[in-house]
Amino acid sequence: MIAHGVAPLPRGSIVWRLRLDRAPLPNRAEAQVRPPSFVAGVSGVVAVTAGNGSIISRVPAGEASWILPEIPQAVVSLERQPTEYLDFAVVPSTAPTARDLVGSAFRLPRAAAYDIVLLRDVLTRGEESDLTTVTGPAFLYVSSGRVALEDDQGGEIELSAGDVAEFDGRAIAIGIGRAPATILVAMIGAETPRAVELRQREQVQRRRQQAEPRGARHRMQVQQVS
Repeated sequence: MIAHGVAPLPRGSIVWRLRLDRAPLPNRAEAQVRPPSFVAGVSGVVAVTAGNGSIISRVPAGEASWILPEIPQAVVSLERQPTEYLDFAVVPSTAPTARDLVGSAFRLPRAAAYDIVLLRDVLTRGEESDLTTVTGPAFLYVSSGRVALEDDQGGEIELSAGDVAEFDGRAIAIGIGRAPATILVAMIGAETPRAVELRQREQVQRRRQQAEPRGARHRMQVQQVS
């Protein structure tokens, strides 16, 4: 795993969407609200920034960063020129455009917050990567080399660099080329609470005062006076 995050997802029809995008130089970038997504470095170094330009994460080639939804952020190039990056996102099925690589539409069991994961693996010839989905289909992209993808129904397809595939359940990716193959797999994990209630300092202090013997409080006061 190279990146993961938690985001609320709707119950309506959604898809995995992959886009090869280009990060502009900082002085040409604008922060915008993005869907739940991952930014994956391709060749140069890009960065995810907050709306005020402060860098949240640095993303070199082979790494990835989670993009929080509903918060304006920008993806900028840290090179001398604009830099390409991969944008994996979960979006409504009506959102993708003709330039996007898109999976099949699916629906979640219910509208809730889910763990969202991006996996990366490098496979030499004959090496296997065992993959299992949790919620909905997984979306696999081959960034280099060649792999065979076998599902738990006995089906098998061969994929080359630039190809995508999806599977639901268990699947095995196998390197089949002379050069190592690199795969990126986006998937939705388990349902996760949107928030948890933390213990407040005022409550802790109050409990300590209630549990403290009166004699102890009096002795502390005496020591402070003396």
